[in-house]
Amino acid sequence: FDIERDNIVRKYDWIIISGLFNFKRKLPYRFIEFVLRKTFDSCKMGVAVDFMTTYVDFKNKDANYVEPEKIMKICKQITSRITLRQDYMPYEFCIYLYKNNTKTRNGVYSEHYLSLDPKIRTNKWLGTN
Repeated sequence: FDIERDNIVRKYDWIIISGLFNFKRKLPYRFIEFVLRKTFDSCKMGVAVDFMTTYVDFKNKDANYVEPEKIMKICKQITSRITLRQDYMPYEFCIYLYKNNTKTRNGVYSEHYLSLDPKIRTNKWLGTN
């Protein structure tokens, strides 16, 4: 499968991309945006993708490191609901792009709101009673 050439012929719940962006290439951010848009269009729930961050104390000359801020900017053009995690390894981060970005009447993402403890959900500032 060639992500640049081949079509994704079916919809998947989640698309997980691991290690694809770790290799140096020309115009890495353009390639990243292309892949994220293509996979996001082919999923039902979301895309999870990992990257190596520029915030490291050592760099391999053959590896690709990206700025989390630039990746966030790309992702915000695709969806408004994003999670960035950099709490599992010091030199990597993971981005989750979610399809469902519906919100409660007070602007909390509905899926997040429903995942909260019911005692917290009753607070009016979170949304519905």
